[in-house]
Amino acid sequence: MAFERLRKIADAKLAKLGLNIDYKLHYLKKGESGTNASKYTIYINPRDRSSKWLAVQSLRHLLLHEIGHIIAYDHLIRGKRLSRKPEVRDLFGDINKFYRRNLHIKRHNPDFISTYAQVHPREDFCETFAVYANLGGDIRKIKAFLKKRGTGPKVLKKMLWINGIVKNIANI
Repeated sequence: MAFERLRKIADAKLAKLGLNIDYKLHYLKKGESGTNASKYTIYINPRDRSSKWLAVQSLRHLLLHEIGHIIAYDHLIRGKRLSRKPEVRDLFGDINKFYRRNLHIKRHNPDFISTYAQVHPREDFCETFAVYANLGGDIRKIKAFLKKRGTGPKVLKKMLWINGIVKNIANI
C-alpha cells in the first residue's frame, strides 16, 4: 500500500470520528516505527506491520496506533492532563510513567487488546485507540471484535472511555 493511500485511508477513519490531525508521515527502511508526538511526526517502517504483538497486523493499524500517541500527548498528557484522572489510571495505568517498554514475553491477558498493549500504559491507550478508530467508533462492531479476540470487560470499558474522549476532542 502506497504511503499516500495509507494516509488517505487513516485520515478518512479519523474524519469519520470528527478528528483532524495534521501530522507528518515519513517512511523508514531501517529502524522501528515510532512517533515524535510533540512535533506531530510519525515514522513508519512497513515491516513492523507484521508484528504478532499488535492487535491487528496492518499498516493502517500501525499508523492509527502512532496517531494515538499524538492524541495521548495532546489530550492526556499535555493538554487537559486527563492522564491524572483516576478513571484513566484505573483503565490504562500511569500514562505519565517514564517510558520504558517492558518487552518480556507477554501472554494473552483479557484486560488488554493485544500483547503489545501490555508493554506500557501509553501503548495500551494507542493499541486500543487504533482498533477503535479502525472500526469507526462503531460500538457494535467493537463489541463483536472484542468477543472474537476473547477480551474481558475492561477492554470494552477502555473503548467506551475512548469513545467519550474522541467526542470531546471532536467538539473542541
